[in-house]
Amino acid sequence: MKKMSLKVGGFLFCVVEIAVGVLLLIDAANLIAMILKVFGVLIGIIGILSIIRYFLAPAAEASRSQGLMNGLVLGLVGFYCVFRTDVLVATLSILTLIFGMLLLIIGFGKLQLMTDSLRLKKRGWLLHLLAAAVSVGLGIVILINPFEVANLWRFIGIAMIVDAAFELLITFFASRKPRPKKEKK
Repeated sequence: MKKMSLKVGGFLFCVVEIAVGVLLLIDAANLIAMILKVFGVLIGIIGILSIIRYFLAPAAEASRSQGLMNGLVLGLVGFYCVFRTDVLVATLSILTLIFGMLLLIIGFGKLQLMTDSLRLKKRGWLLHLLAAAVSVGLGIVILINPFEVANLWRFIGIAMIVDAAFELLITFFASRKPRPKKEKK
C-alpha cells in the first residue's frame, strides 16, 4: 500500500510540475507573482500564529521559544511578499539560480537511482541515466544563463515539463511487471 501511495504522490507531483511548466511558458512573471503572494499569505499566517502562541504560553516557556521574534520576522516577510511582489519579481535571477541548483541536485539523485538500479541488476537503469542527463544538463544551462530573463523562464518551463515527462516514463516502466521468461525446449 505504501508503494502505491508513493507512486500516486510521484504522479501528482509530475502533473503539478507539468502544469507549472506550462504556466511558466504562458506568463512567467504573473505566475511567480501569484506564487509569491500565496507564499506571503501563508508565511504571514504562520507568523501571526507564532505571536498568538507566544502570548498564550506561560511566561517562562514563552521566553525560551522566541515566538514573538519569529512571528514578527515571518509576518514581515509575508507582508513583503504580498505587498512588494514587484521588487521580488525584479530579482528573479536569484530564483533562477536556486532552480538551476535544484535541477542539478535532482539530477544527481537520478544518477544515484541509475547506479543503484545497475548495481542491483534492475530494469530501467537506462531511463534513469537519460533522466539524470536531462536534469543535470538543464540545470547547467540554467546556471550558465545564456538567455534573456523572459526566455530563461520559458526555458525553465520547458525544463520542468521535460523533467516531469521523464519521471512519468520512469514511473510507468518501473511499475510494469516483468515479462515471464519463456522456457527453452
